[in-house]
Amino acid sequence: MKLHRTLGLMSALAVLGGTVVMAQEPKTPKAAPKPADDKKPAPKAAAKTEGKFEIFLAKNDKWRYRIKNADDKTIAMPAVGWEKKEDCLKALEDIKSILANVKPVEVKE
Repeated sequence: MKLHRTLGLMSALAVLGGTVVMAQEPKTPKAAPKPADDKKPAPKAAAKTEGKFEIFLAKNDKWRYRIKNADDKTIAMPAVGWEKKEDCLKALEDIKSILANVKPVEVKE
């Protein structure tokens, strides 16, 4: 079960990490709008692709983090906490560096 949660967290961070890279790519100029008499529906606006990491001091006086998507919904949060804020930030940096270099692997239990 612990491995399952870890893989879920890693997958969520991989998705979030991938979106950060996409957000940093140079933007291409938008095409001029078509005349109003065009019968085709207007293209839908691009979906938000950014999320955020939040760190906070939990009720048990431990530092924790949560990962939120573009809709501000929590998608991942560890079950553990850290005594020092710096340790929590280090854990986030470790996760980001790991996820930047690996691909998800399906594990059959």
